[in-house]
Amino acid sequence: PFSMDLNGNGITVSNKVWEGMKPHVKKDENGKPIHPISANALKPVITQYKNEGKPFKMGMVFPVSTHNYEIRYWLAAAGIKPGMYSSDNIQG
Repeated sequence: PFSMDLNGNGITVSNKVWEGMKPHVKKDENGKPIHPISANALKPVITQYKNEGKPFKMGMVFPVSTHNYEIRYWLAAAGIKPGMYSSDNIQG
């Protein structure tokens, strides 16, 4: 997996998702990713999953953890709506 951690909690994606994100990640003059990495780089991957009829799922340690809020904030900053929890849908 590729970890997008920067001195604290991190968001990690699979190698497959990272390969899809790479072309959309801003890079420095040496070609290295500029941190923090925006969820804007993830949007095309999510779109591809949707176009293929596949669900795109992300997880966190526990729904009431700070990780939940951090990942939702990161996604929302790029205009990605992660969904909400309900008694009928615990996936969010």
